[in-house]
Amino acid sequence: MNANHFWIIGILAGIAGGLMVLAGFDAGNMAIFLLFAAPSAIYVAALGWGPLAGLIAALVATAASYYGGSYVAPIVSGTLLFLPAAWAGHLANLARRDTLSANGGETTVWFPLSGILLRLMLALVVGFIVSGWAIGFSGERVAAIFTQVMGEAFKSNPDTAMPGPDDLKNRAAIYAALIPIVIPAIWLMLHVLVMHLSAMIVRQSGRLARPAEDIAATANLPVEALALPVAGITGMVLFAGPAYEIAAVAAGIGTAGFGLIGLAELHYVSRGRPGRGVMLFVSYLVLILFSFPLLVFAGIGVRRAIKRRNRMPPTPPARRPPDRTHPTTLH
Repeated sequence: MNANHFWIIGILAGIAGGLMVLAGFDAGNMAIFLLFAAPSAIYVAALGWGPLAGLIAALVATAASYYGGSYVAPIVSGTLLFLPAAWAGHLANLARRDTLSANGGETTVWFPLSGILLRLMLALVVGFIVSGWAIGFSGERVAAIFTQVMGEAFKSNPDTAMPGPDDLKNRAAIYAALIPIVIPAIWLMLHVLVMHLSAMIVRQSGRLARPAEDIAATANLPVEALALPVAGITGMVLFAGPAYEIAAVAAGIGTAGFGLIGLAELHYVSRGRPGRGVMLFVSYLVLILFSFPLLVFAGIGVRRAIKRRNRMPPTPPARRPPDRTHPTTLH
């Protein structure tokens, strides 16, 4: 297909993304993975056919996710799934040429992974704030729903001892406090996973301009990104209500961002060591089952960011390779 047909790719990718969201809404809990996989269509369009294809795909997918006579679904899917994917895919294609002083040649400097991850984190913080406003999210509402669901669950299982009202209320309060931390953290990690898999698919097709990178060795975040989790944790301590929930989103996404860097460090330092596969398998299994080990990996990620702060690649100015027929060549 001609590169000028990017708009066709954008429309088709948008329809695919929107249908995956609708299928995730209608098919029940077993199809929830379709919601998380939906951004892959936008990532593929943006990475392989450029920012306009990604933007068209994001807008079409957002419109196609209109569900049940409410604009909530398009707002949520657009701000949390499709628009962040289009932006991150665009950033991955930004590059500039640097002249080598030694021999007068040129080298291509790509937008650093650290910059892409940080901007994706910020986009999702904004997305969760907008989505929370759209759905009317509040801790009190979540606690009430949790209390109702748990009460019905205990009533349907009479053999299980039902906790007292105060105990149930405390459990609901803890659950409501954790939701705005845990969900955004998981969301960021799944976005990164989907983007990585989408890049692999586009690279196999020969349309990805960005060359393969040693992610485990180079992935990082600027030390300044620590402001996100620190501000979030501080806000959680000082505020209540919506301010607490916004702060919790920042804390969750910030922690997950540095947790991803910690996981990259684990992959890097374990290279060549016996039992590496088992070590990685156990680490991911514990992380999936218990979640709290993410704090450990976040600490490792912070250490890596501080240790390598002077080796962070510079952020290049926004320029995208215009020639998609020869992916590794800039003109």
